[in-house]
Amino acid sequence: MGSDALMAEIRSHVLLPKFILQRFTNADNFFFVYDPVANVIKRSGPKQFNVERGYYAPDFERHLNKNIESAFSSTLCKIEIFLRERADAVFIKRNTIMEYFYSLFGRSPDLHWHLTEDPFLSLVYSQQELHCLATEGGMQEAKRDFKDLHCDIAIINNTTTIDFVLPASGICAFPSDEQESYYLILSPKLAIRICSPGEDRVAVGRMSADNIMWINRVSIQHEKLKKGKIIVANRSLLNELRRKQCC
Repeated sequence: MGSDALMAEIRSHVLLPKFILQRFTNADNFFFVYDPVANVIKRSGPKQFNVERGYYAPDFERHLNKNIESAFSSTLCKIEIFLRERADAVFIKRNTIMEYFYSLFGRSPDLHWHLTEDPFLSLVYSQQELHCLATEGGMQEAKRDFKDLHCDIAIINNTTTIDFVLPASGICAFPSDEQESYYLILSPKLAIRICSPGEDRVAVGRMSADNIMWINRVSIQHEKLKKGKIIVANRSLLNELRRKQCC
């Protein structure tokens, strides 16, 4: 069997790459998945959550891995070492962060659904081809939207006792007329905030526990609207957030 045939058998991670999901596992290597629409909690793990066999074509799978995910994973590891060792500086490739940011827009379930449910396109393309077209098209559209905007990037080092929860989309968004803020949730203790328009600054900052809890609640509200999911390693935090959502 050729390499492409073997890759076609790979279970693709549809929304979030495995190296992000792995950061939200507990000591037993699983996490909890909350469905805010059904108000149901289930157990899952990085190898099982939101995967589908042969979702992407082999060439596109390689493209995502080589040009986006591997580069961002390396950058993420450098940031974590920088924060852990309290180094004086860390070299961050802004373009690597932005490419990962664009890829999350391209993996939007709504975008994929619109293409795969189009009766004309379904006659011309296979479902796998439509998945690739939707992701690449969404990425290019995001690039065009942000092309002429200067963005500030802030590394958020969560030193509180409240963890970030992970929205299945990977992003918690706060759009406004004056400035749009997007939080890339990367681990229970780390996020990157992208603010646009900005002045192309890069900074390291912290947040209070109240602000992190607020971001978590907004993430749940957004995922509920999109019929998405929330991922968390800490069941007690999830229970607290569920109570607050009901208040």
